[in-house]
Amino acid sequence: MPFIEMTVKKGLSADRLTKCMKDLTNDAVETLENVALRMVRVTVVEVEEDYIRVGGEKPVGRFPVSIYFQLGPGREKPSIMKCMDRMVSTVSTDLSIPKEDVRLYINLIEGDQLAIGGKLKNFGPKKGN
Repeated sequence: MPFIEMTVKKGLSADRLTKCMKDLTNDAVETLENVALRMVRVTVVEVEEDYIRVGGEKPVGRFPVSIYFQLGPGREKPSIMKCMDRMVSTVSTDLSIPKEDVRLYINLIEGDQLAIGGKLKNFGPKKGN
């Protein structure tokens, strides 16, 4: 279950954000093992420009984007790295910002740290296999 949360400055075009969300979803499906389209969740958090800081200072003439990417077990490191690279390229292209202004943080979660419908998700082998 990939969860992607992207923090951007308020006021970006809804069309560009929607395209970026769809492209990020496709990046995850196309590069990661065991990921179906229905599993990917993308959320955009818009922040007032006054509340964005880089090194404690308000960035001038640019807007950094932070992506928090949570991913359950069952993926190999090379595919995770490929997905991360594609996601940074996608955000850079879709939102017209330099790759250097895109920060992606990845959090690999264990199978017992995810619940679906109030029930813990078991990522282990299915019974009878």
